[in-house]
Amino acid sequence: MKGDHLHFHGDELAIVLSRFDLGQISAAAAFDRGCKRSPKAKIVCEKGTFLLKRRASGKDSPERVATSHRIQTLLLNEGFPTARLMTNRVDGKTALTFDGHTYELFEYVRGKRFHRTVGQLIQAGAMLARYHRILASSGAELTLPTGGVHQSGQVQKIFRKLVAADLGNGNETLRASLQRALARLGTLYHTAATRVNQLGYNDWPLVVTHCDWHPGNLLFDNGRILAVLDHDSPRRQPRIADIACGMLQFSIRADASDGGGFDPSIDMKSARQFLIGYDSFDVVSVAEIKVIPWLMIEAIAARVAVGLASKIFDGGEAAASLILMMDARAAWMADNAQSIIHELLKPMDIPTSMAATGLSISDAGVTSGRREGAELIFQTRPAEKTL
Repeated sequence: MKGDHLHFHGDELAIVLSRFDLGQISAAAAFDRGCKRSPKAKIVCEKGTFLLKRRASGKDSPERVATSHRIQTLLLNEGFPTARLMTNRVDGKTALTFDGHTYELFEYVRGKRFHRTVGQLIQAGAMLARYHRILASSGAELTLPTGGVHQSGQVQKIFRKLVAADLGNGNETLRASLQRALARLGTLYHTAATRVNQLGYNDWPLVVTHCDWHPGNLLFDNGRILAVLDHDSPRRQPRIADIACGMLQFSIRADASDGGGFDPSIDMKSARQFLIGYDSFDVVSVAEIKVIPWLMIEAIAARVAVGLASKIFDGGEAAASLILMMDARAAWMADNAQSIIHELLKPMDIPTSMAATGLSISDAGVTSGRREGAELIFQTRPAEKTL
């Protein structure tokens, strides 16, 4: 472990790379991004530039790796932008097993990170719709778990444990604040799950969902997406779960905490632009839009329960700060749920928005044949519960 990230050790890198047909290697450097428990290295060699990754423990079962690689193959076959996996020369497979670990070698994609432009937001929504469409038609044979953050028994169990824990590392004021925040988050999670069920969520079709659609997993060239990364957590659930979580990730304010106080609200303009993109491929119904803020609350609470619980038990001050921020965001979402729905249902002028991106209609995912229909869907959405 160096800093916060695991790195390759000893002769591991040289031995693993020798299993691939790369030619002469001229440079290798640690690549400290993404999962900290998964070492990565950028490799420059005779055959090009690649990224070597060792799968994190718990994410390296043969079944999980095979499913992830199958999804990437299906996507690539349809021209979907994702990093290409390289085969090793031991058995010709895309996953290499060595010394109890699993390794993957990807073509390195030179892209830029998310900068909150209109074009990037529209593309992010459109590409998620394309992901859903491709795997709806070609991913029927995939064996995947169902469900997600919605009404998770694991999340509810962790909240009960957290609320009863002795938090704050001896700071009674912090302890009281954390317990109030966690109790409210647990209540909001239950309330949101109940509301989602009441709106018909459990009757909607299950599709293959990405489950980690956030800015860090998309690489851009200005407004165009060059690659969608991290296909390690797919599940079958209603598509709106992916849409709501993606919209949340892409609409969190960049200046949410800039020293001048925390702003728990989301940027509705960004949320609407993300929706424009998705709608350009497949229309999101009124019924689905009505569950979006409640699914966002569930996603916020689940991140606390699953992603930060261990840090909270360690009494870390940074984790405590994040808990208080997440509580504020979930509370804001609950208080403004109807306003969020109202804003998302407002008519939007797709051609004007597209023009602002500097992209053509086809670049943004709307074919010329769908342009008229795409304009129409924002004026009159499908009837409630029509998916």
